Amino acid sequence: IHHRVLTEIFLKTGKRVSKKEFLKYHDLEARLEKRSMKQSFAIPQGMLKKLKYLIQSLEDSDVMISFAHGDFTPWNMFKTNNQKLFIYDWELASENYPFAFDAFHYIIQKGILIEHKNWKDIEDELYKTIKTFKLKEGFCFRKYLSLYLVVNTINYLEIFSQQYQWHKQVKWLLDTWNDAISFALKNHVIHRKLLVLDSFDFLFKQEYAGLKLPESSPEELGEYSDIDFCMKKPLTSSLVKYLKNHSLVKKVVFRKTHTYSNILIQTEDNGILSIDTIHSFKRKSIQFLDTQEVLKTVYTDSAGIKKVSLMNSIRYIGFFYGLNGKTVPAKYTPYEEILKRSSEEVDNLLYPFFL
Repeated sequence: IHHRVLTEIFLKTGKRVSKKEFLKYHDLEARLEKRSMKQSFAIPQGMLKKLKYLIQSLEDSDVMISFAHGDFTPWNMFKTNNQKLFIYDWELASENYPFAFDAFHYIIQKGILIEHKNWKDIEDELYKTIKTFKLKEGFCFRKYLSLYLVVNTINYLEIFSQQYQWHKQVKWLLDTWNDAISFALKNHVIHRKLLVLDSFDFLFKQEYAGLKLPESSPEELGEYSDIDFCMKKPLTSSLVKYLKNHSLVKKVVFRKTHTYSNILIQTEDNGILSIDTIHSFKRKSIQFLDTQEVLKTVYTDSAGIKKVSLMNSIRYIGFFYGLNGKTVPAKYTPYEEILKRSSEEVDNLLYPFFL
């Protein structure tokens, strides 16, 4: 019955427009730029980058559009015993939604909020549903999924950015949409790069600190570079679970010790990503930094990434190489001047290692 309703609406209101007209109507690029320029970090920054990639990846061809409800979900309708469908809450309705918007929305939102499915399972249901119906000739699943994801995600990011505190369902939605966007981009962007963005977005609003991260965006790290975090063990477990269910992940090898864990990931395009999470700053019996203090003194950089404070970063580098009997690499020797000016006893101890 839902399919019959949506088909009738499309047959009465459907039309073709150019890609340029479609983007102009929804003002997608300008709205996305506005969100990116704010830098209030009220929403995940990786998702904004990926939405830009997704808009750029759209092929330059006509788009089928029609009138649509905009929030076509089980909780916004009632089906009677005699097969009539009553639909309410039409405040998001518009005549310029991309084809199949309501169908995508119904399955995806139901899958996330009611059935608690990951993106892999939702994607499987979408494919099976499409095979059931004889859709219009020329319908391209990935194209119209991409259009749905761009329009719907930007709409909701504008709403979420105004909310000071998020309920847990918002995190479910953002994590699943992020995976879906990566799936839509899998033929256009290196999987490792997408996975790095998604990992940082997963940690958004969580208690973590990046270690030895460059000033540039983390997804631009070399393909052989590891990513180091300071975080507690429960958050590491949540990150591992998220990565194991990610649509671009082929295999995850998880190794843990008392002080740190390593997550080694093989992507679907056979890339490699290694993530180390430090739970305790110890070398044998020596604890050289306090994890709680490190997490309390993080700062957020211009890309929305939480990083270890400068002094704790310098001390970590000094202890890491010093306690392992190694020379501090030349790229870190400029920190010598900062240690030289410090009056802290620990910094005087580390100073010679940077000379």
